[in-house]
Amino acid sequence: MRQQYSAIHSLLTALGMSFYEQIAVSIASNNSDVASRQWKSESKISNDRKQKIEEIIRKIGNKEKLPNMDSEIKEILSIPNNNLVETDAGQIVDVYFKRGEDEYYIDIKTIGPNKAGFLDHKRLTLTWIARANKKIHPIIALPYNPYHPKPYKKVGSDAMQVGIDLVIGKDFWDLVGGSGCYEDLSKIFQEIGEWYWIELEKKF
Repeated sequence: MRQQYSAIHSLLTALGMSFYEQIAVSIASNNSDVASRQWKSESKISNDRKQKIEEIIRKIGNKEKLPNMDSEIKEILSIPNNNLVETDAGQIVDVYFKRGEDEYYIDIKTIGPNKAGFLDHKRLTLTWIARANKKIHPIIALPYNPYHPKPYKKVGSDAMQVGIDLVIGKDFWDLVGGSGCYEDLSKIFQEIGEWYWIELEKKF
């Protein structure tokens, strides 16, 4: 499995971030009503809800509260969706798919930022909720766990809930494609990765 992680990491780093999006949308399109990349969310957001989001972020950052997406969704949506302002910040969603009544807004990142960066990611997921004006599944996704076989843990990542709004590696790919998707991708990426490096070595 460590070899598979190495192959995945090497290949996807070389091909760039858009590759993650294309693969995720291609897979999700097989089991979703809608699947799209670089999807635009609602452009307007309530100023009152923005203030609530900043309050939540401040409390999480100061360790006054633990992140809890269910309660945060309720807090945000309990505020009337008034005083709307238009903003482009964070409007584009890397990957969007819908299954029945469940909508998934996903931004795909690399191994993860510092503490301030995780709080920014948290703010983004809460902003999507405020814009959607309904319960959704807002997710920051990491396509692989660089600490495997150990659990993912980076300073600041406790601002989010692993498996809920921070979804990593196997959990992410199985969410996109169903149980077993990650293992299938691992085999494919390993084969492609081995071929990629063999061809690359021929050039040097």
